[in-house]
Amino acid sequence: MYNLQMPFPLAGHQPQVINELTNGINKGYKYQVLEGVTGSGKTCMMANIINNTNKTTLILAHNKTLVNQLYNEFKTLFPNNHVEMFMSHFSYFQPECYLPTLDKYIDKTSAINEEIEKQRMQTIYSLIEHKDVIVISTVSAIFGLGNPEEFKVSKDTFYINQNITRNDIILKLIRKRYERINGNKLTKSGTFRVLGDVIDIYILNDIIRIELFGDNIELIKQLNPKDNLLVKHMNEINIYSMSSWFINDGRINSLCNNIQNELEEVYNDFKNNNQILYAERIKEKTTNDIMMIKELGWCKGLEMYQRYLSDNPIGTPPYTLLDYFPDDYLLFIDESHTTIPQVKSISNQNVSIKQNLIQYGFRLPSCIDSRPLNFKEFEQFHNQVIFVSATPAQYEKDKSEQICKQFIRPTGLLDPIIDIRTTKNQIDDIYSEIQNTIDNDGCVLITVISQKMAEDLSDYLIKMDIKACYLHAGLSNEERLDVLNNLKLGKYDVLVGCNLLREGLSIPKCQLVIILDADKEGFLRNETSLMQTIGRCARNINGHAILYADKITKSIARVVELTNDRRIIQIQYNKDNNIIPTTTREISVNENNIKNNFELLSKKEKNKLIDEYTILMKLASSTQQYEDAILYRDKIKQLQNR
Repeated sequence: MYNLQMPFPLAGHQPQVINELTNGINKGYKYQVLEGVTGSGKTCMMANIINNTNKTTLILAHNKTLVNQLYNEFKTLFPNNHVEMFMSHFSYFQPECYLPTLDKYIDKTSAINEEIEKQRMQTIYSLIEHKDVIVISTVSAIFGLGNPEEFKVSKDTFYINQNITRNDIILKLIRKRYERINGNKLTKSGTFRVLGDVIDIYILNDIIRIELFGDNIELIKQLNPKDNLLVKHMNEINIYSMSSWFINDGRINSLCNNIQNELEEVYNDFKNNNQILYAERIKEKTTNDIMMIKELGWCKGLEMYQRYLSDNPIGTPPYTLLDYFPDDYLLFIDESHTTIPQVKSISNQNVSIKQNLIQYGFRLPSCIDSRPLNFKEFEQFHNQVIFVSATPAQYEKDKSEQICKQFIRPTGLLDPIIDIRTTKNQIDDIYSEIQNTIDNDGCVLITVISQKMAEDLSDYLIKMDIKACYLHAGLSNEERLDVLNNLKLGKYDVLVGCNLLREGLSIPKCQLVIILDADKEGFLRNETSLMQTIGRCARNINGHAILYADKITKSIARVVELTNDRRIIQIQYNKDNNIIPTTTREISVNENNIKNNFELLSKKEKNKLIDEYTILMKLASSTQQYEDAILYRDKIKQLQNR
């Protein structure tokens, strides 16, 4: 089902671990752990397991930066399969709420990233239409979506020689939440226009043109949305709703009746308690929603009626992305030691906000079922799970029937040497170590315990003529990726950050990791965090870590002990197999796509290449592949400068 294209062969213990985990899946193991040291090629191992087991797969990660990185890597590994990305589409989100002390109601407001919204819908389409699907997702996967069975019913198939009127097509599109516009060109997905007997529909990344002759479909064409030029002729096209929140026509009356019944009960309770204002408020708001649903098939805040949309009893788990996967799907939880706690923490958010809305007559009590999955419900969706982490937590170990350890890197690299130093004169010492690393053509990661410290230290290093920058949660997703790319390109030599310099960050050029306040035991300085941070320099043959501490904590002692034990195993393996360690190569979609020999090109060829890269840059940006977009942008600048 899958077509895996590995950029380099498996090595070390990778084939053994892949076989063990694949056999575990074939034996029906529900939970397994892939405990792999940083730089051991866990992404490639996951890809091989997917290829071996032929299962629709979900890879869950804990932040957008890591999801973007994994998405790019899996697109490279599976170029002919459906690799999709799913994350929150809100650039800004203010939930509906009521502040009793101020007697102030705030309606829901949000800003939606249209490109991410298209990615989300593309994910749903792929899961409905195909089996060879790999979805890379943040924990947005546990938030509510529409009923998948209802969504499947939203499909209409239009085909050549079909007998159907123009008005029937228009009504079907409106029912599917497509917006009719007037204009010479469609510029936004989810819109359509009508020019005589020609209907153009903007579906995600394509424009579909349906040409009628009388009441028959004569032609169906796929057009490029950039220039409206023909891409190909089609015999048929499936069109689904533009939103997962779709209600089948046959269920609208029963849905509205259920909402009406609850409204009458709540209305009477308010009146019996002499709360006339609340009674009239809930009656007016809900009645308007019911009218909209009957007229259009949807209303603003439709997700608040999740209980009736799912047609399930009170307290039933909401529909989520997990419901769109087949029953035998495979789930990887990447960086599980961080992702699992994040899923647990999300479970009961906004409960108090909804209780206020219910109490003061803004929402029906059933809105409480519009929520993400709680952790127990999330576990019920587990079919077969592989936890992936360099430092799996006790939860993962206790759950698993098999723990596969990958301490041997395919590159033969050893765990970094750890050097513990006192804080006396640490700034001068850091400056000296940075200069030595830069002279050796490497870069440095420095981790501190606050955003303010990251910014201040970065500013100080810049004043000392060092190319430095900070990286923390205050930067947008695009800004973070721009900083990381500039580090890889050599525009920065030093990166200062907090917890973002731990999981999933792949920088083979990193030769030195510096950890300040290493003895401040806590979230950012516990055993797991220290091990993950030190692992950032484990992809380089010269990698080593310096921990500045005035005392040896239990976490530091444990990390040093584990690292030394691993180094003994790795050194012996290299000796037995005559392996010479080499710095890690990155999996990059650009490795074979970017032409570097610009000097041999004519002016005409350069202009043509600029046009080509411009298209690729915009395409990469529109699909959230920011690292690729930045690289194409830089190549365009190089060509223009020449």
